[in-house]
Amino acid sequence: MEKTLKDHLVDTLDELVEEQFNRFKDKLGETTFQGSKIPKGVLEKAKSLEVASLLIRTYSKKQAAEITVSILRAINEVDLAKELEKKTGAVVNMVGLESSPPHAGVPGEVEEVIEDPVSLLRTHKVRLIEVLSNDPSPIEQGVHSKGLLSDRKYRNIRSINDPSEKIAELLDFIMGKGSGAAQEFIDLLRKLQDDFPTLPAELLGVNRN
Repeated sequence: MEKTLKDHLVDTLDELVEEQFNRFKDKLGETTFQGSKIPKGVLEKAKSLEVASLLIRTYSKKQAAEITVSILRAINEVDLAKELEKKTGAVVNMVGLESSPPHAGVPGEVEEVIEDPVSLLRTHKVRLIEVLSNDPSPIEQGVHSKGLLSDRKYRNIRSINDPSEKIAELLDFIMGKGSGAAQEFIDLLRKLQDDFPTLPAELLGVNRN
């Protein structure tokens, strides 16, 4: 059976010794790409398989490979980076990739993210996957009834067996439709607060522009 991109990511991360693997996770936890970031707390005890899954859930598969290559180079694992590039066809052109200090905080930037529904969904994507994957049905039905999904896309998403992958695919699709769809999705989440009481408060507090 041909290996998937996720298989290649796991194989590459398995090649890192413990110290370098921890450096990789630390660097990944400081990295923001297009408004999305995997929290360090989530990465701290994660093994290679979980890290690969988080990368793919948080970003697209292509972006996950590119980010991995970029971080491998940053921690001087150049040979592994080159091998992964060959196996996945990753092209590192990471416009929007930022590595920020753990305590950095600019009030104006935070406010801007909060006002943009797409950026907000990206920021909370990992947490949304964790919460919504417990029971995806209300979200699936809600977005379909709002007309955010075509009948065909609705069937495609419902056919995904893994709840986490299902929610990740749904979020990527909604974000890809732009700010209007993202805001409608956030409005839906507000209506479903009783079903998902652990949704991020910051996300539910966003006002419509």
